[in-house]
Amino acid sequence: MAKIWFDILKKSLDDIDKIDLVDFIIGNTITDLTKVENKGENIADIAIVLGNSELQTTKARAIKTFELYKAGIVKKIVFSGGIHSQRDVNCFFHPNSLEEFFDNKPINQNWSDLTEADWGAETFVPNVFDENYQKHSSLLTEKFLKSIGVKPEDILTETLSKTTPQNALFCKNVFENEEIETGLKIKSAIIVTSCTHGSRAIKYFQKVFGDKVRFKWCTSTLDLEKYESLNSILNSPVFDEIAFRKELKKICCENPILTQIIKDEVTYYKEAFYLGEIDAP
Repeated sequence: MAKIWFDILKKSLDDIDKIDLVDFIIGNTITDLTKVENKGENIADIAIVLGNSELQTTKARAIKTFELYKAGIVKKIVFSGGIHSQRDVNCFFHPNSLEEFFDNKPINQNWSDLTEADWGAETFVPNVFDENYQKHSSLLTEKFLKSIGVKPEDILTETLSKTTPQNALFCKNVFENEEIETGLKIKSAIIVTSCTHGSRAIKYFQKVFGDKVRFKWCTSTLDLEKYESLNSILNSPVFDEIAFRKELKKICCENPILTQIIKDEVTYYKEAFYLGEIDAP
């Protein structure tokens, strides 16, 4: 990893082998944590759902997190993400602090006005999800959480962040507030995000939290199941991580769109390092 990191810092992306780029971005682990054999040491205090400006991406992450919760791998869930800066909407709710949002009062909003955290939470609403995404209202309430088998006290929200570094900073505030209010000290967390984002995201959180919280990350595999070869591995009774990584690497290196996503992510990674937001691998 150190050699790859050095090459990425010193060379143009076009001069670096595609396989090295994929290895660098995907990181060392893409375990499907919802498999029974992957429990044990993987159990964590909380899962962090990172919001995204694309609704379908946030939805995929939320569903994967719900699987972790139902499997008993995580005890609580925090949805992280505010109103994305690229959305030009008239928002009816502007919280001035995290505490202001914690009372979870129902708020009348149009779907386009919801925060990314709300997008994730709304995924869990049964028989209401509108595939046109235009007629929703905020339903992050005790009633809807109980209806899907989730304890209301197990759901936390962070609706101020607009970037991944802010996800980490504001989640730290949420964790500290949870310890004050409930006495729960969060010592381990699983970050749920897209496979190309996880390696960088976890480094933001490690930079902010230091050694106070142990982090892992889990890919939201729904965005990968459209590839038949990956889907067959994901649906196998026993998850073969080596085979999964090998096939994912092949797809990323052969698909021009995915190759460009990898290159863009490397650029974000380098910028984050130069800004001091993450440490070197």
